Amino acid sequence: MRIDRDLKRRWEEALAQIKSSKREGAGAFDDLWETIGLIVEHEPPLYLAGGFSSAKQFYKEHVGETERTAKRLIRVARHASPNEEVRYGVSKLDAALGYIEAASGGEARRRVPVDFARLRISVRRDGQPARVSLDEASVEEIRAATRALRGKPRGAGEARGAGEPPATAALRRALRDAGASDVKVQVARDKVSLSGIPLSALAKTLRALAAVKLPQ
Repeated sequence: MRIDRDLKRRWEEALAQIKSSKREGAGAFDDLWETIGLIVEHEPPLYLAGGFSSAKQFYKEHVGETERTAKRLIRVARHASPNEEVRYGVSKLDAALGYIEAASGGEARRRVPVDFARLRISVRRDGQPARVSLDEASVEEIRAATRALRGKPRGAGEARGAGEPPATAALRRALRDAGASDVKVQVARDKVSLSGIPLSALAKTLRALAAVKLPQ
């Protein structure tokens, strides 16, 4: 691919911002991860101008996080304010965004702010259902609530949850086995919807769909 001057300039500016944010420390969390998000989500990705062929290589060299962790931190920086990051902590915000996505059946819209103060989590306490605020909920409670929404109790892996169509379970399993487990699957009214497909996983996703054997 030909790297033009504008792409090179944007890459160098973004890389300088990453270095500056790292020097500032925790207070620059938003600037750091929003810039990283810009680099990997730009079309074409800015990291190409740095000589990297994939986001995974870029993360390893300049970020020091796995691709999975980096995506989560980018998501938190995108949807939460610095004050919310201080109030709730990054781990709880990450868990809350996972819960919101499970409840809505898809990825949180990129630039829509989330009102974390009004969010209520459906949990179980003393054996009884309860709805609690994000302040009151623990990270593990939020993750348990998310698993319940997705029909994935702890230890069940990709086992089909209550009410999940067999076709959904088969598609999830095929995508997982192909290394494309981040792709979200919905089956409703005999129609399949896929979302959140990373560009790097597009070929894997297509291969998985071509090979999957759906239940009768």
